[in-house]
Amino acid sequence: MPSDATPEGTTNPWPVLTNGGTTAANIKDTDEDGISDSWEMKHGLNSKDASDGYKTNLNKEGYTNLEVYINSLVSE
Repeated sequence: MPSDATPEGTTNPWPVLTNGGTTAANIKDTDEDGISDSWEMKHGLNSKDASDGYKTNLNKEGYTNLEVYINSLVSE
């Protein structure tokens, strides 16, 4: 925030947001299937095969790999 945006002696009521350490390399998606390359590699998927995004090989309940990935982004 610019130093002149908050008058001296006052505080900002809004929290300062951070990216949690996320870098461009963490979210790179070579095959554009919506799943980051790093997550695909960690879970045995091919980061150059877009079709593995809609497959269900990571989940026995029928969720797609993309759904499993998206669910992994939030904490319970």
